[in-house]
Amino acid sequence: MSLIIPGHGVKLEAVLRQPERKPLRGAAVICHPHPVYGGTMNNRVVFRAGKGAINAGLAALRLNFRGVGASTGEFENGVGEQEDVSAAIDWLQTKFPRLPLVLIGFSFGAWVGLQVADRDPRIVAMVGLGLPLDHYDLDFLTENVKPALYVIGTADEFCPRDKMEQLARRLPPYSDVRWIEGADHFFTNLIEQVSCHWIRSCHERNGVHVSGPKSKVQGPKSQTDFSWPWTLGLGPWTFRSDGADLRGRCRLLLCAAQV
Repeated sequence: MSLIIPGHGVKLEAVLRQPERKPLRGAAVICHPHPVYGGTMNNRVVFRAGKGAINAGLAALRLNFRGVGASTGEFENGVGEQEDVSAAIDWLQTKFPRLPLVLIGFSFGAWVGLQVADRDPRIVAMVGLGLPLDHYDLDFLTENVKPALYVIGTADEFCPRDKMEQLARRLPPYSDVRWIEGADHFFTNLIEQVSCHWIRSCHERNGVHVSGPKSKVQGPKSQTDFSWPWTLGLGPWTFRSDGADLRGRCRLLLCAAQV
């Protein structure tokens, strides 16, 4: 379904796709790479990420940032684009008020989207593909309190392995970095290896708790509990996030869906 989302002083072109099987298990906002260099919501990696989300039971919302495609406005160096992400989250929450929300970003879309996801309590988990460390500061990820997955190619020209490994050493233990051997920034010829490893259950609880083999983090009260098994070998994580809008119980399985 093609649609126009009201933004902050702009109108944003977007596409919403939903799995045929119901009930929905969640919803995802998917952010595209740099618009100045041709990035759009139809980018191959973004499209395949959306397909993976759908296969995993999520509604997938891909949007064009301001100034891209039919979206009004102009490029704003990541500042206005963060407002676009917030507008997309607003729209998804209104459309699916009882579902947990996930953010997926690729390249520039990861830098923009993960900043919003980090501070917005409605986003319960986040995925970054091809982090552009050579161009942007992503140190904010070291303070992130949500489950996060970062998928990088070992030949990524915009994310040197030494820089990513330095950042990885400072990430919280409930963040995970996974490498795809030989993949460049766009995962050329290796896109099928990019898997979405996301959340596996949610039910009403109180308190924030992130636990894994080596860590436990406490935070503000919450009503959403997620367990998060990674298909690439990381054992199950549990996440409770601010989810006061989630009433009763719901089940979410977003594990090992190929994009």
